[in-house]
Amino acid sequence: MIEPPFLCPEVPLHLITEACSLWRATERELAVVGWPEPYWAFAWAGGQALARHLLDRSEVVQGRSVLDFGAGGGVEAIAARLAGARSVLASDLDPVAVTAIALNAALSGTSVETTTEDLLGRDLGWDVVLVGDVCYDPALSTRLFAWLGPLAERGATVLIGDPGRGNVPLDRVEAVAVYDAPSDVDVRGRYLRATTVYRLRR
Repeated sequence: MIEPPFLCPEVPLHLITEACSLWRATERELAVVGWPEPYWAFAWAGGQALARHLLDRSEVVQGRSVLDFGAGGGVEAIAARLAGARSVLASDLDPVAVTAIALNAALSGTSVETTTEDLLGRDLGWDVVLVGDVCYDPALSTRLFAWLGPLAERGATVLIGDPGRGNVPLDRVEAVAVYDAPSDVDVRGRYLRATTVYRLRR
């Protein structure tokens, strides 16, 4: 269904809601049709907070090149484009996700470039790197910050949206905003949790 995320009413997205059959589908049922779990179909708390921050503080991305890493359905990428980013690349390993990103961007009358290439460890000169709700696994987070650190050191603005999953190295970041965002698959905003936008220190 087409629904706006709780924190970003100006960004309609194709989301799974209670009215969708995918909401009730089991992993086995998804495997039968050949679909990976549709993480792209939820606007996760960290991504919503990051998108809200960009919409409220457009100067962060205005006129700049942006990477949205682990983009899912693309709410951060779309928010960056709406906020005036010069270019936006939305990266996700799931090919269904990048298809969803294109469809979601069209709902907002815009477009973003997409890729399924694994960009972890690469530097294509982005001015801003967005990481929305990707710090859910300790091992992945270790690899992630080993890559993000040099990007910040050479001058990129690295922003992380996280609802307190426990894998952000707090000694390396500074909080720039806090939002009450829906908890995980809560589409309607019935259960809110404090979600922080961090900037990685240089």
